[in-house]
Amino acid sequence: MKKDFYDVNDAGKTFFWAVVTPQILGTLIYVIFLWIASYSGTTVEELLNQTIPTYIMLMMSQIAFAIVFFTYNRKIDFMKACKINKLSTRNIFICIAIAIIVVMGISPISNILVELMKQAGLQVSTTLPIGLNTIWDLLLAILLVALVPAIFEELIFRGAVLQGLRKFGTWIAVLGSALLFALMHASAVQFVYTFLFGIILALVVIKSGSIISSMICHFTGNALSLIFSYVHFEDETIGASDSFYCFLAFLMVILVSMILFSLLKQMKNNDRALINKYAVNIKELNEIKDLANSDIVENTNSQNGEQEENTIALQETQVDKNLEKELLSKINDVNNSEFKPNNNTSYLTYGFIISLVIWGLSFAMLFV
Repeated sequence: MKKDFYDVNDAGKTFFWAVVTPQILGTLIYVIFLWIASYSGTTVEELLNQTIPTYIMLMMSQIAFAIVFFTYNRKIDFMKACKINKLSTRNIFICIAIAIIVVMGISPISNILVELMKQAGLQVSTTLPIGLNTIWDLLLAILLVALVPAIFEELIFRGAVLQGLRKFGTWIAVLGSALLFALMHASAVQFVYTFLFGIILALVVIKSGSIISSMICHFTGNALSLIFSYVHFEDETIGASDSFYCFLAFLMVILVSMILFSLLKQMKNNDRALINKYAVNIKELNEIKDLANSDIVENTNSQNGEQEENTIALQETQVDKNLEKELLSKINDVNNSEFKPNNNTSYLTYGFIISLVIWGLSFAMLFV
């Protein structure tokens, strides 16, 4: 029997190895490229500028995430633990709408921060590490940069991390998973965007009861960004000191927030509906039992004819035994699971410290 939930220890270990494994894998790949460069008589920089090595380095983190997730979940039923539940058509369209609004709404804030960094003299680059010169480049980028991360990053951060942190409360889990998600990207330029996007992705999972929803949002957001880059859709360079632009960006954030929360309220939570269904059935079951027991006590000394009528009435109000057994079994699976939650935060702390150091190094590089 496999465990079908994540605890704090699971969240910590998953995040820790999701931070460490890409560094190990990246070092190994870089050593291999050094050997290839020395053998072919070229430099590593020239080698990394080629298409295939560039995509290999770009996919390194996703490969590491896949290794970490499937290796760690050998004894966990991740389909249930990650809440990989069926998503309604309505929720799918809401997820796409949320992603579009997020990309359009958060961009002004990101632009202001980038301009502030540039005005401070930091070496900020917002260009993609890959070229999008043809439609085939775009399609390949959508596959490797939009689809693959939407699967594996969601399994790690909205799966193991978010669900494991819910012991501390919903909002702690949402904000915590979003912070770790932003630090994992190790980009000072993208930090605000990824943090806000991480919050929205976590809320989408909680509201819909399915991680498929955040995968759709993540994929749509990344794909839109790639498409905009392909068609050279860029905002005009506007100084962060432009008060009118800042005012419009502030209004945009308020408007986007209102629309997002409105859309989130429209989402149907199938997972929560299932829990409520069983809760109602258990309540009805207990009420019927109490009613039946009171009828038996009150009619203990009644006449034979009245006793017979009460017996028939009691039989008519009995709940199907199979249903009762099923309901009680589900409740017991939650309350009396043989897998006791482990709330050790050691790995979570180690992973946070390492990711913070890596992010700090990336931020320091902006001054070089």
